[in-house]
Amino acid sequence: ITSGDIENKDEVEKPDENLFHSNIEGAINIDLNNLSNDSKTYEYKDDVLTISNEGVYALSGTLNGALVVKGDASSITIILYNATIATLDAQNVPAITFEKHNGERILSAYQNTLNSLSDSIGDDENGEGAIIQAKKSSLIINGAGTINLISKGEEVTALKVKKDLSIFSVTLNINTSDHGIKAGELLSIHNA
Repeated sequence: ITSGDIENKDEVEKPDENLFHSNIEGAINIDLNNLSNDSKTYEYKDDVLTISNEGVYALSGTLNGALVVKGDASSITIILYNATIATLDAQNVPAITFEKHNGERILSAYQNTLNSLSDSIGDDENGEGAIIQAKKSSLIINGAGTINLISKGEEVTALKVKKDLSIFSVTLNINTSDHGIKAGELLSIHNA
């Protein structure tokens, strides 16, 4: 684990219980096995799924490619519901990238689900790889499910967050060639 500051649980207020569990009711469901090039909910091009509108998105199935979350929406939540995202050999990007933003970004594993995220070759254009990356932003990871982070390349950090990383109640299994977790400013882990 590489981080700026690490919170001491005794000195931190207990987080809102809503951060611990994902709620799939009312979510926009995206079947990764049947992505469309003409969706109004997302963009899918060159094996990259891009979500940029505010909302809660429930992803299920398998994406051989990458997910990019971007835009200025104040809140985007991605719920993994037995989802697998694995980048292709030709892609030198993380399985999930949260682009620079000022809004809330949440990645959640739905209750009792098993989810898998993996990179294909590792290094990005800057010589550093990641499986999940939040560029110049903070990220919350939560839920009552499991997320397996699997590195197939070299010099890959499983979770790379430029600012704050908060992890609540989720099971993370990390198998990587470099750092497991790298948070730039603050790492907070509760019941995980």
